[in-house]
Order: sequence, then structure tokens, then C-alpha cells
Amino acid sequence: MVKSKKVSVITPVYNGGKYIQNFLEKIVQQDYVNFEWIIVDDGSTDNTVDIIKNFIRKHQFDSVKLLKKENGGVSSARNLGLNFATGDFIMFADADDTPHVDFVSKYVKKIINNRTDITFFSVGLTDDSGKCVGSQGYDSECVSNIEAIERLLGQLSYGYLFSTISKAELWITNRLDEKIYFLEDEEILVRVLLKANNVAYSSETHYDYVQRIDSVVHNLSINDYENAYQSALAMKKSLLKSRIFSSEQVGNVRVLGTLIPLIVMNWQQGNDDIADEKISEYLFLYAKSRIPFRKKARRMVQNILFRLHCKNIVLFLYRNVEF
Repeated sequence: MVKSKKVSVITPVYNGGKYIQNFLEKIVQQDYVNFEWIIVDDGSTDNTVDIIKNFIRKHQFDSVKLLKKENGGVSSARNLGLNFATGDFIMFADADDTPHVDFVSKYVKKIINNRTDITFFSVGLTDDSGKCVGSQGYDSECVSNIEAIERLLGQLSYGYLFSTISKAELWITNRLDEKIYFLEDEEILVRVLLKANNVAYSSETHYDYVQRIDSVVHNLSINDYENAYQSALAMKKSLLKSRIFSSEQVGNVRVLGTLIPLIVMNWQQGNDDIADEKISEYLFLYAKSRIPFRKKARRMVQNILFRLHCKNIVLFLYRNVEF
């Protein structure tokens, strides 16, 4: 029954010549048969496309499909992949990470056995050499879609598309917002979860998220965090449209999380007027938020420090923090 289900795995890539060959080898090694792996080249200017074409030609591997487009960002690349996907299930993988040989098979088996619409998996963290440097995991359990959304927006779960497998019907009317490039995974996952009935988390790890020093997430600016803030507002808007219970209070929680780095970074750069504006918004939303229990103490302290404008204390506390 499991092997009868077709899986579409979508991978965007841009100038991935240094690592795409290793990634392609992981595709060949997959122990699942019925899949299409859609690689979307987002306007690479290096030898990425040549490497992929040579790989497909050498292995005569019909399961790998290469799509090419002008550079437009990871969201537009994933959207193109979704437009061409024909599987029963949708999965994602990033070309600079390391999917295990049982990546597809274990994800499929779990979502079928759990009888859920979407399943989130734990992921391993490795450095460039493949050395384990940590993990980001879950306990195995099934929850409602509303609880999953609350966990995601409360930053109690990880919003990675590559850690999920979902039924294709959840994506029929869902595409990533191409104006958003930070927290774009979380933003689309909120909308996907709103269409789901049942959600599962798995403690199993079948994918390694490679922590690269030169990665975009390690070199972020105030503008990037402003985009994250816009993403959080979009999540809140989706919740308000759904009219689920406490949608505004839940949506506010994620907005608070994106305001914190904006306040700190503006203070760090001497933009006190902008920081004050963000603090005023933070204090207003804090009073209208349903903060998860595990975050309450931290948010309470942050609220007091912001309300009293304890700039020096905040800057000291966040001196070594990488948001």
C-alpha cells in the first residue's frame, strides 16, 4: 500500500555547484521507488544546471525532473515545483542539506500509519563536514490542526518545510507568498495547517539540516527582520480570516517574536525612535496575546524591560544572541 503512493519532492537550488552533486547522490540512494524529485534551478549562474543534467544523463534517472526559471527567490522556485507536482504527497528538501536514504520511505510510512494530513519530523543538525552538532526534535504524538498552529506561532515547533510530508490536496489552492523571503516556511505552513484535519509529530530523524556559516540565516539585516515581521502579520491575517477561536491572540504571539529582534537591532544601531515605535507595538500586542506557558516567563521579563525602556540591560542580555 505504501509503495503505491506517489511522492513529489521539491528542491529549489541557486548556485549550488559546490554541493549539488552530493545531494543528487542521496536521491539515487533513496530506498523508496514511487517518487518524482523536482529540482527547480532559480537562475543559477554557476555550473549547477550542467551538473544536474549530467547526473540525469549518466544515471538515466527518470525520477529526477529539472525545471529552470529566472532568479526570483526560493518561494517562486518552490511554487513552480508545486505547479508541476503530480504526487499523492508533497515533500521538500533543500539542496545544501542531507536527506537520509530512507528520507522518503519513512516520511510516507509515518503519514499513512498515523492517518494524518501532515506530519512533522525531527531533524538532525550537522556542520559542513557532516559532523553532528545537535538536533531539533519532537515527541511522537498526534494533535489537532489548531494546536499545531499554536505551537508553530508560539515558537514551540520548527517551521521547516523540509521536515514535513503532507497530502497533496492541502496544496491545491496554497502557494508560497513570493514577497516573503524570511519565515516563508512558517507563513505557508499556517495556511496549509488551516486546511488539515489531523497533524502528527515524529521523534524520528531522517534528514540533516546543514549549518553553514555563510548561510543567509547567519547574515541577516534589519531589513530581513522587517520581512519576518511582515510574514508574521500575514500569518495573523490568515488566522483572522479563518475565524478560529482566539485567532487574534494566537497571531499576536508570532508578531511579538518578530518585534524583539527589530527592537534590539535598532537600539544596537542607535535608531532609538524606530525602536520606541516597535516597543509601543510590542506592549500593545503583549496585552492581547495568548502566550504559551513555556514562553510566559521570558515574555514577561521582556515586556517589563521594554516598558521601562531598559536599553542598556536589553543590549547586554542580547549581546551574543543570534536571532
